[in-house]
Amino acid sequence: MTHRCAGEETMSIMKHLWMISLALTGTLAVALLVSCASSQGKLGNTKVIRTDDGAVVEVNLKEYEIDMPDSIPAGSVTFKVSNTGNHDHTIRIEGNGIDRKIEPNMKGGETKELQVTLTAGQYKITCPVGPHATLGMRRTLTVTPREAVRPGATSVSQP
Repeated sequence: MTHRCAGEETMSIMKHLWMISLALTGTLAVALLVSCASSQGKLGNTKVIRTDDGAVVEVNLKEYEIDMPDSIPAGSVTFKVSNTGNHDHTIRIEGNGIDRKIEPNMKGGETKELQVTLTAGQYKITCPVGPHATLGMRRTLTVTPREAVRPGATSVSQP
């Protein structure tokens, strides 16, 4: 029969506690990295179609990304928003005195439009459904001063 002294048992318990705390720290670090992710730069195949007054901007929402251009021209903007995911989503635009969103939330497969007039500057785009913005459904939209362009001109955003 083998006997352990109290010091050996204490060291064994401390070693196990240290390993558990190390594993929890690693899990927390991964969770923080995931929560810091955003959709910025994930463009998919969305496009901006310029009109006489502004633009039509295609936006795709899916778990947990907002696919859209990073920059659009100022003026009247119609966001053509498609929920290509499985969960409910919506889009919210905030900044420069604007705070608008599509209501009610869109079911998977739905497409709706949101019309706003945007001036040059930065706007925060989010999906305010539950924790979706924290999970990556957030980005910054840059609205540039209006240039003289041919109506119907299209710029396509691709990865």
